[in-house]
Amino acid sequence: MTPEAAKRLIVEAPTKSYPSDPIPTGLLKDCLDELLPVITRTINLSLEEGKFPSEWKGALVKPRQKKGDLDLIKENFRPLSNLQFLSKLTEKAVAQQIGRAH
Repeated sequence: MTPEAAKRLIVEAPTKSYPSDPIPTGLLKDCLDELLPVITRTINLSLEEGKFPSEWKGALVKPRQKKGDLDLIKENFRPLSNLQFLSKLTEKAVAQQIGRAH
């Protein structure tokens, strides 16, 4: 992945942050020029070595009600998983590479 492609993915991504993110996404975007080489290298190492860091595999799972007016019973909830920002970026990088291969 080129730095330009990584930058495009980051800029286009929503600025949501979750407690599992080591750096809030807004701060990452504010410091993008300084952090971009490290982020690009991290994603490329993951892809080259075929390893996905264990920290990126964990998700914060919260129950989300399927519809607003349903009873508060477990059948009316679905799990909502929040992954780390770098995990999502790496997934998008892989999706782009697969899309180019076809």
